[in-house]
Amino acid sequence: MKKILIICSLLISVSCQKETINKEEFGEIYKEILITREIEPDSLEANRKVAKILENNGYTEEKFRKTFLELSQDRKDFVKFLSEIRTGAEATADSLKKLRYLERMKKK
Repeated sequence: MKKILIICSLLISVSCQKETINKEEFGEIYKEILITREIEPDSLEANRKVAKILENNGYTEEKFRKTFLELSQDRKDFVKFLSEIRTGAEATADSLKKLRYLERMKKK
């Protein structure tokens, strides 16, 4: 949760630039980032994976922050949007953690 707050703080600190935004695509990318941060215990490795997620989806950190800020202009809608993404990310991360645990138990 602390990591999410840090990410949000960084995103809000960057200036906003108008451009066409695919909200659903952005949401899927953000969800993937949240899942990665949740299941990867090594923060350096998580950072590397997040950078790769952004690159694979045609984003730089700056462009991602700008998109985040653009979407946050409609605060009520954005809070709901983030809540839905976080709920989905948490459920997916929990499932992945359980699968990893079961895989480790099979190896014993």
